[in-house]
Amino acid sequence: MKVTHSQVKYLTYWRNFTHYYVVKSKEQKTITVQHKIPFVAGAFASEFPQYLKGFEHCYDCAEERGCHYTFKKWVIKPEYAENRPLYSFTTTIEVMDIELTEAGKEEVQRRYELHKRNMEKYERLLKG
Repeated sequence: MKVTHSQVKYLTYWRNFTHYYVVKSKEQKTITVQHKIPFVAGAFASEFPQYLKGFEHCYDCAEERGCHYTFKKWVIKPEYAENRPLYSFTTTIEVMDIELTEAGKEEVQRRYELHKRNMEKYERLLKG
């Protein structure tokens, strides 16, 4: 099955990344990610963040004072807060083709049952 590292990073023993799954192959994949611009950007930075270049008109620069320092941050203007524009960036991720070991299958099943039980508890709370 093809997964990214973030999908299996907690499926390991401490400092042992090969117990629950075996990596059969790896490949690089280029993806484009889109997000809404943040409400506050560049806190503690001396200049406007590079990843938001072109959206300077959507922000007001505010200075905040600490005990021993002053720092800048950029706060979104009220007219953009309700309907924030999207920014995008392109990155390369590593996609792994993995196979679960028997211990891995048991661990995934155990975690599934644990979270399924917790989700059912929360569902009962929501229904009242």
